[in-house]
Amino acid sequence: MPTQIFDVSSESSWNAALSSIDVGGTLAAPNASYTIDLTAGFTETADPLAVNLDPGSSLTVAGAGNTIEGAGYRGLFVYAGTLTLANLTLDGMAAVGGAGA
Repeated sequence: MPTQIFDVSSESSWNAALSSIDVGGTLAAPNASYTIDLTAGFTETADPLAVNLDPGSSLTVAGAGNTIEGAGYRGLFVYAGTLTLANLTLDGMAAVGGAGA
């Protein structure tokens, strides 16, 4: 399977790309390779979707020097798969623990 490439420039396009490649997504597949080309930075307004790829799959985020501003929301969270970040700034993100039981 060739690498699927997504041009992303906003929080909504970020979540749309992840939704399509995460387990159960329309483009999800085992042993797949995905690339997100971040064409502009953006500020989060909610926790972003987590990276949850099928077994053996990988995602590269090519930041092109852009910034994802967390505004106090959760940063990137990886449930499954391999994630590579390149030339990307992550700023203002919170790593908040669970409430416990």
